[in-house]
Amino acid sequence: MQNIVELRKVSWQRGDDQILCEVDWTISPGQHWALLGPNGAGKSSLLNIINGYQWPTSGTVSVLGHPFGAVDLRELRKNIGWISSAVTEWLVTHHASDTVETLIWGGFEGRLTGVASASDETKNRAREVMGRLELDTMGHRMLSQLSQGQRQRVLLARAWVANLRLLILDEPTQGLDLRGREQFLDDLSQLAEDDGGPAVIYVTHQTEEIMPWVTHALLLRNGRAEKGGPKPAVLSNASLSRCYEVPVRVEWHEGRPWVRVTKSP
Repeated sequence: MQNIVELRKVSWQRGDDQILCEVDWTISPGQHWALLGPNGAGKSSLLNIINGYQWPTSGTVSVLGHPFGAVDLRELRKNIGWISSAVTEWLVTHHASDTVETLIWGGFEGRLTGVASASDETKNRAREVMGRLELDTMGHRMLSQLSQGQRQRVLLARAWVANLRLLILDEPTQGLDLRGREQFLDDLSQLAEDDGGPAVIYVTHQTEEIMPWVTHALLLRNGRAEKGGPKPAVLSNASLSRCYEVPVRVEWHEGRPWVRVTKSP
């Protein structure tokens, strides 16, 4: 089977600044990855390269079996979802009056905005997903009328109906309270564990958001892949302490890693 993501010696330079340096990363079918690293480590640049919004200075990129340079990136992006607080803010700014159901219909067509009409098949699929995410009573409400947590669940519903092959979540719980965060993570777990669901890249600074279904992790530091592989081996005391340059201890509870600093840096 084709790999979901395959990066070989990927580097990216902006002016005199080396943002990424010879990053190797392979995501195979059936894997879900957490991506972690300090601010400025190059996480956003790496995501932009995977989405084709940014071209590497050197190295090769292949996503969903398609080598970059030999694929229409606009078509490829229809199979890739992106959820972040920044996407939500853009939608609220430009499409606040779009309703929940029209936004979810738009996800089925690979459009970021809402659509005015949809087929019966799309509507039925949307109703099914909205029910699973407790959005079934909100179909006619405008995006501007929803809480931040509800807006994030709308983005999740859009990804679900679209039958994506890759879903990227860039700090998606930013701005959510504790209850909203845990509900979002529970909803995401449904999608990640669903048969035929997409491969997931989950970017976070909070290790406790790494749910049991996440199989692998990649630590990025100073633009380099510090360590990557199966989750338990990567999210160790030594690896996280070295990556963040602060001594920490990892404690696992119900399959989730919780980190505490062992002393002041």
